[in-house]
Amino acid sequence: MSGEHAMKESGEFGAHNVLLDGFVSARDSLEASHPLEKSERSYAAQQDALKFSTARKLQGNHMVLRLLTERRSCRTIGRLPCLPSSNLMLATLRGDDDTIGFEDIFGTPSGSEVLTNPNLVMDRANWTGF
Repeated sequence: MSGEHAMKESGEFGAHNVLLDGFVSARDSLEASHPLEKSERSYAAQQDALKFSTARKLQGNHMVLRLLTERRSCRTIGRLPCLPSSNLMLATLRGDDDTIGFEDIFGTPSGSEVLTNPNLVMDRANWTGF
C-alpha cells in the first residue's frame, strides 16, 4: 500500500472521504486484461519519445528542451483545484486537440461525480502545497 493511498483511506472516521477525494477505483490497481491494453496505455509516451528523438536528430537538443519547457508550463497553469481542467493548451501543443477519445465524451470516471466544497479544497491545497 503506497503512502498516498494510505493517507486517503484515513479520514475523520478512518474511512475514505468520497466527497473530498473522489471515488477509489479498484481497476487502476489491476493488471492488464488484454495484451494490447498495456501497449495502449503507453502509446502516448511512446509517440512523445519518437517525436523527441526525431526533433533531437533534426534540430538538436535545444528543440527538445524547448518542447519540454512548453509542456511543463502548460501543466502548471491551471484552474482552482475544485474545478476540472480540460488541458486544452497541452492538447494543442501535443497535437491531440483534433482527436476525440473516450475521456472527451464520457470524462474521467474518477472526477465525474465528485462534489467538492471550494473552501475545503483550497484549504487542503494550501496545507499540502498544491
